Amino acid sequence: MITAVILIVLGSGPVKGFAINLALGVIVSMFTAVSMSRTLMHMLIAAQITNRPFWYGSNVSPSVTIEAFKKGDKKNDI
Repeated sequence: MITAVILIVLGSGPVKGFAINLALGVIVSMFTAVSMSRTLMHMLIAAQITNRPFWYGSNVSPSVTIEAFKKGDKKNDI
């Protein structure tokens, strides 16, 4: 994104066009990555593929279940 801004400011003609395409590509890519990751995570949780918060990125021991995590059971925490 920094490169795109520099090219837009300093470039002319085709370079400026490339910089605009670069900036749009970065913005669309970030939006897609965040929205699709969130959607896929919600689908995995709803489908109950696993009941271990460890697999969803929580900083707990792999042996802690969703039920224990929701109750706040800390006996198996890291």
